[in-house]
Amino acid sequence: MHTYIVDFTDECNKILYEVKPESIKNLDKCLVKENFAIDYCNSIGYTFEYIHEKYFFDNMGKIFEFIETTEDNIKIILLKSLERIVAYYENKKY
Repeated sequence: MHTYIVDFTDECNKILYEVKPESIKNLDKCLVKENFAIDYCNSIGYTFEYIHEKYFFDNMGKIFEFIETTEDNIKIILLKSLERIVAYYENKKY
C-alpha cells in the first residue's frame, strides 16, 4: 500500500493540484496516481488538476510575488519545485 500526498490543495475552490512535467504525465506510474487522486477527489467533492511547466513559465512574476509573502517552510517547498522544473528544461531530465 502506498500513501498519496498531493502537491497543493485549494480548499476554497475544492481543487487538488499535482505538479508534473507534461512529458511524463502519461507514464503508467503517473496515470495510476492520477486515477487514485481523481477517485479520492470525487469521494470528497473536489476536482483534480495538473499544473505543468508552461503554467510556471507563464506566471513566473506572480509566483515569485506569492513566494515572497509566504512562510519560510512553504517558500522552501515552492522554490524546490521551481528548481526541479528549471533543471528539467536545462537538462531534459526530471
